[in-house]
Amino acid sequence: MLSLVVLLACGPKPEPLPPLAEPPPGPRNVVLMIGDGMGPQQLGLLEALHRVRDLEPTAFRQLAVRGTTGLSLHHPGDGLVTDSACSATQLALGAPSRNGMIGFDLQGRSQTNLREKAAARGLATGVVSDTRITHATPAAFLAHVPYRGQELDIAAQIVASDVQVALSGGRAMFVPEGDEGQRDDGRDLLSEARDAGLEVALTADELAAAGPRVLGLFGRRSMPDALSASDDPQVPTLAQLTSAALERLDDDPDGFFLVVEAGQIDWAAHANDAAWMLAELRRFDAAVDVVFDFAAARNDTLVVVTADHETGGFGISPSEHMPHPPLQLEGLDEPYEVKESPVAIDVLAGLEAHDASVFEILGRLDALDEAEQTPQALVDLVATHWGRELSVDQAEAVLGTSPMAPRAGHYGDGAYARAGALAQAFADETGMVWSTAGHTHTPVPVLAFGPGAEAFGGLLHHVEVGQRLADLLP
Repeated sequence: MLSLVVLLACGPKPEPLPPLAEPPPGPRNVVLMIGDGMGPQQLGLLEALHRVRDLEPTAFRQLAVRGTTGLSLHHPGDGLVTDSACSATQLALGAPSRNGMIGFDLQGRSQTNLREKAAARGLATGVVSDTRITHATPAAFLAHVPYRGQELDIAAQIVASDVQVALSGGRAMFVPEGDEGQRDDGRDLLSEARDAGLEVALTADELAAAGPRVLGLFGRRSMPDALSASDDPQVPTLAQLTSAALERLDDDPDGFFLVVEAGQIDWAAHANDAAWMLAELRRFDAAVDVVFDFAAARNDTLVVVTADHETGGFGISPSEHMPHPPLQLEGLDEPYEVKESPVAIDVLAGLEAHDASVFEILGRLDALDEAEQTPQALVDLVATHWGRELSVDQAEAVLGTSPMAPRAGHYGDGAYARAGALAQAFADETGMVWSTAGHTHTPVPVLAFGPGAEAFGGLLHHVEVGQRLADLLP
């Protein structure tokens, strides 16, 4: 036994264990980007356009190639289909909620949101949207009210908050009733905002001149849609608003948390307007590109791009009424008989040619004298703004008292029903099909890039996305 002990004692020494690997550094900055209503079908429309037209890769594609891709469910805590308030609240709180609620959990308790958590840790914070700053999605990171329609209360909470940068539309919610405002309590929140240390910017020039804390409101109600947005340089684009937010927040030595919403993808999908929706997707992609360039030039910024839900039950599908003549292919002796239309690529060019949304067209019709609001007037407006031929019979159906009668439960009998009927009139021509004017349960994409991106792969729920974002806050 003694000899064995001596042998072991004199034998070769074991190699020391390597030191434990240092955990990868977490992000200094976190940017959450939300394409309201942007399901995988919507994203596929934009990607198809870029691929068949041989355009530069989208920012979405760059994120997917260089980062992590996942899917997320978003149903509320008590059902299967969410609204924007609940979905954004679930992202913001990392807890289940109910439709219509802003900053409240399933039990009706106000909970601290991601932006508030970031601010409590010393981070600079900002919220940007191309709708209005009091609308459901941005409000979920700025306020706490049981009902999303309490926009006057949301505006007051924004002014009282510690947010550094809040940029969108919605000026009417901040000023008293009159030509500009909708407040019935007489409060001038723009004056209160200035007293609280927020500079107020109503034009692009004022935004450029503003300091680090700024409330920018670039529309009385919502900002212009992507089709009708003028070339007015005093109305910033979503990409410009995003860039302005990044410039200010990046000055904070502790890092920042920023939310950017493209909210009008959802509005276009509610209207079943594929051309308008495509324009909104391109507007969002331009903003994502700004953030991707910012993050790709450094190694300290986590970018997560997702949607709150899908809207419209959108898809591209061939119709039996689409023409598909025989093709003479080089490799075949006989003409190739097309068995099912692939939906012609040139339908995308047709969508790009639209210069007005369906609501703009219907609004122009409603602006005519009552005697002039005829089916022929709608035919003419569609030809002028869409370059499409609508028959008088189809126009009569669109303008009827119940244009979507078999599906009234999913379309109502107002503007959305008219919009849906107009979209259905061109489905055989465009292949753009819809199932509802509302939201669906369809899982939405999650694209993540930067430190911590690997946490967002797989199949998640927005509650988990919110929890993982909270875990990754510096």
